[in-house]
Amino acid sequence: MKRIKVKFHEDRMGCLHLTPLSQRLQSRIKRHLAEFKVGWDGDVLIQEDYNAEQALQDYLTPSQRRDVQAGWDVTVLMDPWTFLHYVGWDAHEGVAA
Repeated sequence: MKRIKVKFHEDRMGCLHLTPLSQRLQSRIKRHLAEFKVGWDGDVLIQEDYNAEQALQDYLTPSQRRDVQAGWDVTVLMDPWTFLHYVGWDAHEGVAA
């Protein structure tokens, strides 16, 4: 699977939200999670300070990190396998290419 576009957004509480822009991928993830009776709004929420900071450092440039922390949305290309690990529920295996 090729890289996917993911929007990074930080809310007022300092939580990081990761959202895939592909509606097709979102639908596939929702179908996968429905097998486990888990609802999904199309967003991955990272609440822990360390994990949010680590995700920002791993995937964004310093200027992109400043933009996200200032309240702007930043879209980057991300490895789908890595993103699906953030989703959890074995989505990295259940959502095939």
